[in-house]
Amino acid sequence: MVGNCVVQESDAGNSVAAGANHGADRDLERRVMNYLVGRHVPSLRQIAVEADGGTVTMRGRVYSFHHKQLCINCCTRVAGVVRLVDELTVDTASDARVVAIPIPS
Repeated sequence: MVGNCVVQESDAGNSVAAGANHGADRDLERRVMNYLVGRHVPSLRQIAVEADGGTVTMRGRVYSFHHKQLCINCCTRVAGVVRLVDELTVDTASDARVVAIPIPS
């Protein structure tokens, strides 16, 4: 966990090479999440990052298409990200958080 953000670990297998990559993958996950935190990306509590050999997968829900693009843009700027798999979804129901205030008659 980085701050309030969840970092998911991928299966690295049992081989020696996979074990060596496991540490690099965890480091890449931390660097991606730290970059997102540093850029104040909204809805980080609902985003998970998984790395496997330079391929970063982002999963979770964001509040708008703009937030999704912000996450993708930030991820691609982190050194070591070779490929990005975007599994983020836009949670349109979160737009309902705007509260309607009744107008007195």
